Amino acid sequence: MGSVNSRPETGKLFIDFRYKGKRCREQTSLEDTRENRKRVQKLLDRVEAEITLGTFDYGKHFPGSAKAQQFKEMQVRSQHLDTPLFSDFANTWFAEMRIQWRTSHADTVRITLDKYLVPAFGEREVGRITKAEVLEFRASL
Repeated sequence: MGSVNSRPETGKLFIDFRYKGKRCREQTSLEDTRENRKRVQKLLDRVEAEITLGTFDYGKHFPGSAKAQQFKEMQVRSQHLDTPLFSDFANTWFAEMRIQWRTSHADTVRITLDKYLVPAFGEREVGRITKAEVLEFRASL
């Protein structure tokens, strides 16, 4: 949960919140007044809602911030990471989850993996499968 604070030396408001595990503090040019605190709190509420929904774009809200560039670089780097093949990931996931399931459910999941999912996505990297491809696959069923 973020907060709205003011710097004692300048009397200007800033917001303090966490994004992707990092503490972020962004300065505003607004004086510390009751009305301005409400405005900045609305901004903070919007930022936190977007973070929760996964739609937050740091650069959109704070374009001149050094952190905006930092998060953009992190996003670019994460897109180039190698991820396991879907078939390997699915088999590992199944082995780890099987203990929690009844035998009949485990059998149903294994059949679904073997008959539908692995043939469609098995040789693809998990990180390279797009939402559009998943939706197209689901529609083809």
